[in-house]
Parts: sequence; C-alpha cells; structure tokens
Amino acid sequence: MTMIREYRATDRGALRRLVLDLHEQVRRFDPDLAPGPEILDRYFEQLLAKQAGTAGGVFLAEAPGGALVGYVVVYGRVHPPAADERPEPYAWLAELYVREAHRGQGVGEALLARAEAHARDLGVYKIDLSVVAGNEAARRFYTRLGYRDRSHTMTKRLD
Repeated sequence: MTMIREYRATDRGALRRLVLDLHEQVRRFDPDLAPGPEILDRYFEQLLAKQAGTAGGVFLAEAPGGALVGYVVVYGRVHPPAADERPEPYAWLAELYVREAHRGQGVGEALLARAEAHARDLGVYKIDLSVVAGNEAARRFYTRLGYRDRSHTMTKRLD
C-alpha cells in the first residue's frame, strides 16, 4: 500500500524528477511552456520557497520499497490577488502528480486528501487549483472529487 508522508530534504532529487515529469507531461497541452530542463532549477526553488512562505506543504506518495510515485504541493495561506475577492487567505493546490503506472489506485485521491487536510488545519476557507486546458483527465479527476469550474483563462498567440 502506498503511504503519504511529508517531504524531507533527503527527497530533493526524487522530488525534482517528479516535478520534471509533471512539467513535461503538461507541456503536451501547453506549447508555451519552456522545456523542463531549461527551467527546472529556478522553478523547483520557486515552488519550494512559495510553499514554505505560505505555510504550505509538500507531501509524497511512497510505494512499498521506498520509491516515490507521486507528490502534491499546496500553498497554505495565499492572499487574494484582486480587490474584489474575499479578503481572507485561501489555499492553492500548486501541483499534484502521480506516475502513470500508479494511477487508478487511489494515490492521487490520497495526496489530494492530505493537501486538503493541511489547508483545513490552517483554517483557510477554500482551496483553488488550475488545470491546463486540454488536460481532460485531470479535470475529470478534480470534478469527481468536488471541485467546480470558477473561471477560464484564455490566451491568443500574437506571433
């Protein structure tokens, strides 16, 4: 059975590989994303710094034998970016990823539940996330677990 646990500094290399895997999968849906190897160092540091700066968390899915097969990063207390939003902080699900061979086994649900529990412990009133357009499997996953559409970001290439 897969165990969900907190990130430790000794997990750094394995977590970086998982972050890169997710980034490269998401690039299939969004050609505007830079290749993972070009941005990984900076992006990885930014991801960890933002979760730490918001009382967030990083949680890992560890398979029997110790292999890391998934992760979730939640920003804990995010302040609304716009003046027309409720003024209290909320949580932001920055990333959730499960290696393909471990999907459909409840690992993603367990990671999401752990992130939501962390957000509840912080006392925030909601958790938001974003799904890249075209990633219908992720959209169905979150919808099945109670998330709903709130807004859609649109883009137009000018080159």
